[in-house]
Amino acid sequence: MKNRFQSYMIAGLMCCGVAAALTGCAEWNDHFEGDGAGSNQTLWQQLQANPQLSDFCEVLKETKVFRMHKKTPVSYADLLNGGQSFTVVAPVNNTFDKAQLLQLVQTNQGDSIVEKSFVQNHLARSLSSMQSEPYVVRLLNSKRADFANGKILDVTLNEQNIHAKNGVLHVAAEPLPYRRSIYENFCDEDEFKGIGNLLR
Repeated sequence: MKNRFQSYMIAGLMCCGVAAALTGCAEWNDHFEGDGAGSNQTLWQQLQANPQLSDFCEVLKETKVFRMHKKTPVSYADLLNGGQSFTVVAPVNNTFDKAQLLQLVQTNQGDSIVEKSFVQNHLARSLSSMQSEPYVVRLLNSKRADFANGKILDVTLNEQNIHAKNGVLHVAAEPLPYRRSIYENFCDEDEFKGIGNLLR
């Protein structure tokens, strides 16, 4: 009798486990809506394949990754072609000053500025698809981005939820705005340079 009861308990728990797993799969699919086309390609390969994103690709190729405040030989193109997972929000051509960004990355200080205020402002570590419910994503530069109603930070998406084998790509009608913190304003604005120097 006791053994039969234990068998029923185990069978019941297994049924609950299967049901939970199936529900989890459904929730996962809801989180990553889209047809999954192109999922055999990396994010970098998908970016390069879209002629509307050639300006963004050039900036990614020339911008180097900083580690511990030191410039590395690794570009953001290399990073997006590797095994790490990202969400990329790529602005289309002729919506930002590509020439100025490419000029800035020629120096360490300029590269650091482009990395933080432009490149990292369009990348996130989390896999983030546009969903029916709004939510907030933390970008690589630690800024927060609202995903809601087919827009990110109120920027319209031309295409969304393009799946890659190492992440998700969204094509934006324009660059995402860089929202400066109070600290950044104190440090960078001429009228507050005195306070900024003290804070540094």
